[in-house]
Amino acid sequence: VPTPPPASGEPDTPTYSGYMLITDDSGAIEVEVPQEWNDVDGSAWVLDGEVIGVTVSAASDLAGFNDTYGTPGVFFGASRVLAEEYDVNGLLDDVDFSEDCTFDGRYEYDDGVYVGFYDLYVECGTEQSTIASIAAIPEGGPFIVWVLTQIVSDRDVDAFGQITDTLQVIGDLP
Repeated sequence: VPTPPPASGEPDTPTYSGYMLITDDSGAIEVEVPQEWNDVDGSAWVLDGEVIGVTVSAASDLAGFNDTYGTPGVFFGASRVLAEEYDVNGLLDDVDFSEDCTFDGRYEYDDGVYVGFYDLYVECGTEQSTIASIAAIPEGGPFIVWVLTQIVSDRDVDAFGQITDTLQVIGDLP
């Protein structure tokens, strides 16, 4: 992953203090995130009133992560329903940030378990942050995972590496 320039707005501390394991409310997915990202939501993945999968999100402030480009954080979801409707490229095509960001490119993704692609968006909003949007499937493709990481400073690049090294589906998906 290309290293984004540090954005203004967040102190450029070299690293986070450590990582913690978080799971969704059902215990089906887990990932390690910075301890500072202690605002966590593990509620079901709901689209148009229907549960389509499981998710866990984490940031220092989820409202800031969801509503601005200035708060680093992660959204990790896994869905059998979306795997029936999308391939990895189709999902990435539907999740487009080019209105507020510069599209850097689509790159191959393979963490040894999940294979797919990720889109990298740079210069997002006035904060000039970076978004990495991963869509991937395990061998056989019974479900699809979507991982969105918002990178605001250099230490978030390390967090992104920890996220991709530790994300996994460990239980049954709805």
